[in-house]
Amino acid sequence: MDRPECDPRNVYRRLHPYSTKLTHSIRFDSFGTFFAWHNAADHTLFNRFDRFNAKYNPAGNSSLRTIFLKAENEIEGKYFAELTKIALSRLESTKTCFAEYRMSVYGAAKDDWTKVAKWTYDSNLCDHPNNKWMVQLPRIYRIFKKIGKVANFGQTMENFFAPLFEATNNPEADPKLAKLLENLSGFDSVDDER
Repeated sequence: MDRPECDPRNVYRRLHPYSTKLTHSIRFDSFGTFFAWHNAADHTLFNRFDRFNAKYNPAGNSSLRTIFLKAENEIEGKYFAELTKIALSRLESTKTCFAEYRMSVYGAAKDDWTKVAKWTYDSNLCDHPNNKWMVQLPRIYRIFKKIGKVANFGQTMENFFAPLFEATNNPEADPKLAKLLENLSGFDSVDDER
């Protein structure tokens, strides 16, 4: 591997050296290298979220996605933050490339925004000069209603929008969210409810 700092085995061990859960539940040797996990985007993903989601599971394993590509996990998204920093540093080195990285806020709970803001702020990702954040609201209300996370669609909308209004009106109440809002470029609604 030409970039050993990107190898998940090295980063995970460095960030969380005392955890045995990963070594007992997943054997990296059976997956090969990170770049052989068949998770590269291509033209077949356009307008096909089922294919996107399949590619988003490295080596077809959703537990790897949770460990390495999520902000909420046992290591508080540290690997994902480090990977994001590496990608952003490459943007910064060009001086002319800019991006709108995306993150999901589901509207399943009132503290969804607080968690996302904490991750971006604590990881020093909140106000990168070459990136503004886009927030995706996945259209999965029916799933949340079915499993009892929300009572109705109004609750989903309140969970999604109320924290934004509160942080705008009173930034001192949630300074990390207020900082994230300064670096937010827009919203996107993704996926479909079949």
